[in-house]
Amino acid sequence: MSNGFVRLKSASLGLAGGAGQLHSYLSVWVKVKNVAYLKDVQLHYRGERGAIWQDTPLTWKGNYGNYDLFALEPTLDFGGSPFVEFAIRYATGGATYWDNNNGANFFLTPAATGVTGDNVALNFVELVFGGTAGSSYVTGISGEILVNNFFYHKSVGIRYSDNAWLTYQDIGASYSASLGGGSLERWLYGRNTSPQAFGAGEFAVYLQNTETGQYFWDNNFGQNYDIRNRYRLE
Repeated sequence: MSNGFVRLKSASLGLAGGAGQLHSYLSVWVKVKNVAYLKDVQLHYRGERGAIWQDTPLTWKGNYGNYDLFALEPTLDFGGSPFVEFAIRYATGGATYWDNNNGANFFLTPAATGVTGDNVALNFVELVFGGTAGSSYVTGISGEILVNNFFYHKSVGIRYSDNAWLTYQDIGASYSASLGGGSLERWLYGRNTSPQAFGAGEFAVYLQNTETGQYFWDNNFGQNYDIRNRYRLE
């Protein structure tokens, strides 16, 4: 579990090449809580067990109000030895925070080339606008969720409220695709109330193990995702 200040959104190990020229390209996306203007977000990694740990900075990609998005640019090439162990370090406001997968670190291998933090993460969300082109009339919401494929029987979706949580509704997601050699999944959700208006509000993302009842959440560091003042979040 992350500590409420930094969370791995997604990491993937892309494999390419042949005839003894295998290359493995690491891509990393990270969300951090926006607690101060100056932020230092680093990938702490090693390319094989026993290797020396290294650090490389992540690049700021955008601000979404109460959180920021960072990415690894350019990707790292691990050549023909596609094993990566890593964690994320976030320094800001005189403090340092980690997402190290609850002390276990994250691993990517040829058999498991994709992972997300805390088992579930928002990939993106956007409002659906009805009527004519350029309309500001909101009729729905849609988006994608990333899920670690650690158990088969699962329920995925968003828990949504447009009245400050006096009431809420669960908008379920549907399985879309297997990613990362089967270790990661993409789920799609959406609701369109056209021609009625859809009340823009806030939400959290959930994954439930339906065999045990256990929930996993991405609630934007306890702040929830607020879509009222933006048409898209990532």
